[in-house]
Amino acid sequence: GRTAMEASNHPAAPQYFLALEARYPFSNVTRQAQLDLIYVYYKSQQPESAIDAAEEFERENPTHARVDYCLYMRGRVYFDQAPNVLERLLKVDLTLRPPKDTLQSFSLFQELIRRFPDSEYVPDARQRMVYLRNRLAEYENHVADYYIERGAYVAAVNRAKYALEHYPGA
Repeated sequence: GRTAMEASNHPAAPQYFLALEARYPFSNVTRQAQLDLIYVYYKSQQPESAIDAAEEFERENPTHARVDYCLYMRGRVYFDQAPNVLERLLKVDLTLRPPKDTLQSFSLFQELIRRFPDSEYVPDARQRMVYLRNRLAEYENHVADYYIERGAYVAAVNRAKYALEHYPGA
């Protein structure tokens, strides 16, 4: 599995890691294989599987030293929810859409920083949070503009106030 992963053969690697987990469910090597499985799913663009694997690892090993990695990878998966081919081709403005994945990613990075302030993933998570905060504030501004166009000025003010309170510095 490790050989397949290092050779960037990400679709083939999970079968080896899953076989190891089935045969030796409680070994330390299996725990590392579970962490590698998260990465392999992420790299092979299977976001649901990566999230499930990370959540399962956290649930089964809540005191493990690498739980920070699971939080970071879950945040990365939500962060990297890229536009599809058609959206890229048509240059769709994704800031006009509700930022469900953006908010989820921001929350996961925030939890990582809160729970593991000395983690090696914190600097990258902080940088990603700046981008995410700007993205969330931009969406709130789009909604406020929509309300202004419709003449709902109180709603527009409330959205702007919400953006200022929740996303300072954006």
